[in-house]
This record gives sequence, C-alpha cells and structure tokens, in this order.
Amino acid sequence: TVRCDLEPSLTHEYQLDFAYGGTTTQIAPRARVTVVPRVLTSTARYVLRRGAVFRFSGTVRPQLKGERVELYTDRGGGWLPVSLQSSVALVDGRTWRSRSFGTPVAETYRLRAHLRATRTHAEAWSRIVTVTVR
Repeated sequence: TVRCDLEPSLTHEYQLDFAYGGTTTQIAPRARVTVVPRVLTSTARYVLRRGAVFRFSGTVRPQLKGERVELYTDRGGGWLPVSLQSSVALVDGRTWRSRSFGTPVAETYRLRAHLRATRTHAEAWSRIVTVTVR
C-alpha cells in the first residue's frame, strides 16, 4: 500500500511513479486533482437602518492572485450582477470588498459572491447574504 497526502493549492495532474535501478515504472494512472476555492463572506446577514452605508466583503481560500470575484444580487428578480460593480479584484489574492452600498429605502434582498472557473481552480459561490433595511 502506498499513501500520498497532498494539499494542492491549485488544480494539477498527479502521477505516481516507482523508480529503481535507473528504471521508472508508472504505478497508477494520472489523476487530476481539482481545487474548489472557498469564497467566504464576512457576515451572513446585514440588518441596517434606512440611510446607512455598508460594504459587502469577504475572503477567498486558497490565495488566488490576479483573480476577480463577481458580485450578484437578487434585487429585481433572479440573480443578476450588481449594477455599477459586477466584480472586484482580490487584494493580495485573498480579500475582496465591494464599493459602498447605500440603503435609501426599506427592503430586503440578497447578495452572493462568485468566482469563475479557470484552468487552475474550479467555480465557487459564497453563501447567500441577506440584507434587511428597515
């Protein structure tokens, strides 16, 4: 029995080979390990007074330099990109923060962050965050 503990930070293909006496033999076929990032939010719920200002924020694990997190809202129907700011860059590959949101009217809606799939990681969604303005 051969056991290999891996903690990949990005998607890679792995192959297990046995080398002895100048000869290498493939022990197992190539396996593709796909990393699914975690898109975390700083809170699960905002309860605000009308006229307040807030920012939707969170982190991404593992670190993904150069990526952008897309922001979605269910205001006005299904999940649509947030107007005037459909995506935000990751700061240091880990943290993200939206522009400031105003709360001019009493309402309840939801927000969600999304990370598109690339060749180095899979697609990921954050939990749904409820915004209640009273």
